[in-house]
Amino acid sequence: MQQTTSRKLSIIESSDPFLPEALNDNTRKIEAALDSHETRTQAVTDALDQRVTVLEGRKMAWGVYTGDGVEGRIVPLPFTPKAVIIHDYGYNKLAFMAVEGQESIYVKVKPGGFQVVPVTNTNDSSNRKGTKYLYAAFC
Repeated sequence: MQQTTSRKLSIIESSDPFLPEALNDNTRKIEAALDSHETRTQAVTDALDQRVTVLEGRKMAWGVYTGDGVEGRIVPLPFTPKAVIIHDYGYNKLAFMAVEGQESIYVKVKPGGFQVVPVTNTNDSSNRKGTKYLYAAFC
């Protein structure tokens, strides 16, 4: 009886007497290899599941809105952000940021979005009528 090179499985030749032990030995080796592979695969799958769960908890949205000058305007998002960055596209110089608990007079984190504020006594505004603003929000 011969054996395979890498796995040392028994190769039964036509001239060999039929002995069930050789087949049983092959079966045990295959089962042990499959069990080992399954254990390693499960560990990798569990780690990936954990990483996906963490990534699914992170959210991001970005877009453009045009200022309408309305006091207390809310820009809706599909989640409540932890941080918002707004860039004044029209003047190309101003950026406003709000972090949950660290808000500014220009932008405030609100449930389901963020609030932008027209400031009438200065050119700095996050809701100047007719001005385009780029935003990025993170959770």
